[in-house]
Parts: sequence; structure tokens; C-alpha cells
Amino acid sequence: MEFWDVLWQILTVLAILPRFIGLLVFGLGAGWLALHIFSHHEHSWQVAAVLLVCFFGLAGAMLNFMPPGALGAYTLGAGAALLYWGLRKPDDEDASKKKK
Repeated sequence: MEFWDVLWQILTVLAILPRFIGLLVFGLGAGWLALHIFSHHEHSWQVAAVLLVCFFGLAGAMLNFMPPGALGAYTLGAGAALLYWGLRKPDDEDASKKKK
């Protein structure tokens, strides 16, 4: 194995890590945004329907065009966001505002 082959393998591994972390953070942001918009009571049912179609449509498009590790990072981030912010009670936010 030549030096350039080893260097190329090292650079490939180093390129995978930022993509994984970036898509994990993007998944967190997408999950938070979906829950934030979905939880507002001032919107109509059409907004909620479009939001869900776009949220799951993005995952479906990523399934076709992204490598499996990138899709896994996105779904881990989105799932974590949906679990964390989806299971929080609305009075948790009010209590944190009162403490400040």
C-alpha cells in the first residue's frame, strides 16, 4: 500500500465525520422546527399537513440520494429532537421563564 492510498483513506474518514455531525445537527433543527410550528394553535390544518409531508418527504428524498450513514445521522437528530421537545410539557417552558 502506497503513502497516497493511506493518506486518501485517512482523508476519507476525516470527511465523513463533519458530514455525520452536520446532518445530526440538521436533524435536530428540522425536528425542533417541525414541532415548533406544529405546536402553535394559530395555524390551520393545511399548515400541519404540509409540514408533515415536507418533514417526511425530506427523509424519503434523503433515503434515495444520501449514503446510509448520512441518513442515519439525520434520523438520529430528528428522532432525538422529536423525543426531547415532543415529550416536554408546555408548563416546563413557563416555569423556566418565571425563574429568570
